[in-house]
Amino acid sequence: MLVAYPALLLLVAVTLSPSCAEEGVLLRRSQYDDQFVTSSTLHWVSAGGGKYPNNSVVGATEILPKFEENDDDDEDPDAETDATKPPPPVPRLAYVCRARHNGIWVSGSLHPELGYCHISLQGDVSKYEHYQVLQNMDGGARLNWVLWDRFRMVPMGAVSAGQVYVARREVKPDDTAGIAAGFSHYLGKLDPKDGLGRITVVTQDGEEKGYTDGEVLMETEPLRYELTDVKFNLWRKRVRPQQVVLTTSVLRNGAGTVPVEVDQAMQYSFTYSLYWGQGRAMLKGLPTTVRHHNGSLLGQINWGLEEKEERRSVFTVKHLLEPGTAVNVTLLGNNTETELYYSGNLVAIFNDSASSKRAINGTRREVNMMDLRADYGPVYFIKNGSLVPTTTTTTTTTTTTTTTTTTGKPPVPVPEPPVPPKKPSKPQKPDVENEINRSGMLADEALSLQKENASKQERGIQGDNNGNGRVSASTVTFLAAIAAFVAVVQRIT
Repeated sequence: MLVAYPALLLLVAVTLSPSCAEEGVLLRRSQYDDQFVTSSTLHWVSAGGGKYPNNSVVGATEILPKFEENDDDDEDPDAETDATKPPPPVPRLAYVCRARHNGIWVSGSLHPELGYCHISLQGDVSKYEHYQVLQNMDGGARLNWVLWDRFRMVPMGAVSAGQVYVARREVKPDDTAGIAAGFSHYLGKLDPKDGLGRITVVTQDGEEKGYTDGEVLMETEPLRYELTDVKFNLWRKRVRPQQVVLTTSVLRNGAGTVPVEVDQAMQYSFTYSLYWGQGRAMLKGLPTTVRHHNGSLLGQINWGLEEKEERRSVFTVKHLLEPGTAVNVTLLGNNTETELYYSGNLVAIFNDSASSKRAINGTRREVNMMDLRADYGPVYFIKNGSLVPTTTTTTTTTTTTTTTTTTGKPPVPVPEPPVPPKKPSKPQKPDVENEINRSGMLADEALSLQKENASKQERGIQGDNNGNGRVSASTVTFLAAIAAFVAVVQRIT
């Protein structure tokens, strides 16, 4: 049982892979040579069992039988009314397919109800249950069936199926009423190397038949695009900044004698890019005009290609410098990538002034330099390169503190010289004799004041009505003694 599992998985992988595979479609680049380009809108999609993908290219339509209407006034009352009549039949479609026959890709017709791709090569008619169907992705290709005969070159833009081109031949329907007339065209191939060219198809009877004229499938590419009615979804905006160093410079005040504000225009460069995406079934490189939904022009681009541009600009820096000083400047910026989701209408404009429009959604990615700023280093002296100290003063209500700092290395504190201790002074002895003499002088002054007061009383001299100015002799004597005692105590202590 363990050996059977790998074989089973391999069988599943081989069975599923053809239905998921896609291959590019080659278009004839010029009608004069066999050079090809790959279509951006067409694909060969693998399928089987009558299945086909969405937007498969239709090569023929079933012609339904004609029925005569009864216009007689005398209608049968028992006849079916419009409500009871069965709906008209829906015509069946035949799709463009190809299959590999003896190692060669050959184009033919796919009838889904039959479940196979019908091809023919050198008189041999074959049916293949596994095949590839031609798909027009999102309906982006403009396809036409162009008339061809052996006197005409294979047209530019003809769809290649490998070594042959996709072709068909018109069938004249049978006008007999009530009889199925088959399909409008027989699908097959054009081999330009078969004589002067020959279209071979498989008829409704299952036989190969050749013609010298018919129609060839051709894709017409647009000349340009117009992306209109663009609306941005700002809620899904994504911004990814990355800081980068743009350039460096030095500002100097070398010849001045006074402080000067030195300025300089710093030049820098960066790479600007813009990409609107490509999407499915769109040609790369076509010139495209982009317009906002309000009608304003958003730019001219080449669709599907990232636009890159080397841009140069200047940024002005300023700094106040003292005489003989300089400062280093670094210009920084954010290299910012911005993604915006948008919706709009892509209009394809062709050479014959025809146009086709379809709604698209995409992502607009822009890389730009933003948030420029200058980073200034410490100011230094030009002569010796040492840093210039800066002084700041802080004032409070009680003290004033002055702090000196430098922007370089932290300053080293300078130790203060030691202060020698003071020698204790010897206590001095109080001069008792002088203090006694001083107290005696105070006593004499008090006695003199007492005599003068007594003399005034005798002459009737008095103070004011409130008794101010009256001093008794005992009071004066007491005050004098107190003063003498205080003086002696202060001297002793």
